[in-house]
Amino acid sequence: MYRVIDRLFFIPVSMKLSFSIPPYTTRGGLRLPHYGTIVINSRARLGEYCQVSVGAVIGSDIKDTQKAPIIGSKVFIGVGAKVIGDVKIGSNVTIGANSVVLSSFTEENIVLVGMPARKINKNV
Repeated sequence: MYRVIDRLFFIPVSMKLSFSIPPYTTRGGLRLPHYGTIVINSRARLGEYCQVSVGAVIGSDIKDTQKAPIIGSKVFIGVGAKVIGDVKIGSNVTIGANSVVLSSFTEENIVLVGMPARKINKNV
C-alpha cells in the first residue's frame, strides 16, 4: 500500500517542495508552515498536531541507524532544529531554532534550546 502512495503522491510532492517525510511517520495534523528542506527518518514517529519548520532534521544516529526519535503530540520544532538518535520527546514541547536534541526529554510542557539541547523552563 505505501509503495503505491510513494509513487503516486509522496515522491512527486516531496521532490517539488524539497522535503523528505515518509507518509507513515506522523499520526495526523502535521503542520509545515513553509515549504523547504525538511528531512524525517522513515523510522521516526511524530504525534498528532506537530509543527516542523524549514531546515529541521529528525533522524537516526550514525552509530545506530535502526533507531530514530519518537516525538509526542503538539510539539513545535523550530527552524534548523535537529532531533537525532534514539530519543523520546514529550508532548507540548517547544524545540528552539537551531537546537540539537541528542537525549530524551519525556517531561511535557517544556522548552528546549541549545547545542546540545537543554531544558530552560516550563512552556507557558
